[in-house]
Amino acid sequence: MKEKDLFQSVNFESPFQSDNRRVLNNDDELTIIGSSTVIEGQENSKVICGGNIEIMGYIKGLVDVAGSADIYGTVDGLVNAEQLTAEKGSKINGDINCRANLSINGSDVVGNIKAKNAYVNANIKGNIESTNDLKIAGGSVIEGNITTGSISIESGAVIVGNLAVVKK
Repeated sequence: MKEKDLFQSVNFESPFQSDNRRVLNNDDELTIIGSSTVIEGQENSKVICGGNIEIMGYIKGLVDVAGSADIYGTVDGLVNAEQLTAEKGSKINGDINCRANLSINGSDVVGNIKAKNAYVNANIKGNIESTNDLKIAGGSVIEGNITTGSISIESGAVIVGNLAVVKK
């Protein structure tokens, strides 16, 4: 009998693969992706969370969260969340769609950002669209266009792009 490499012929399939239902928000549920965890999906891979998520490790693929997303690690892909916080040292390489409040502090983002309200103290390469309030801290470097309903910019912030304040 010929020896095979371990896991060579193993194919993991989710039992929910054909289930197209949207996961409902469960605020009591918290999913933690630990700092030593790496999730690298194939093309069109998704991490879907019906509650809240803390990402300290690495995820490659779409992250879709019904509640809040707290990011301390790295995400390579689109992030959808009700609320999002990215803390010092985190990296997001992909667009961010935040349905409510966004706070990015000491992080690097390469991608476009959409949020209702946003606080930014980060390095961002991409456009920012905040429908209500946008606060930019003095240590921020933003390379992209900004559209917002209201803006506050601290001294020392660097913005390379166009700024439009649009009242609704």
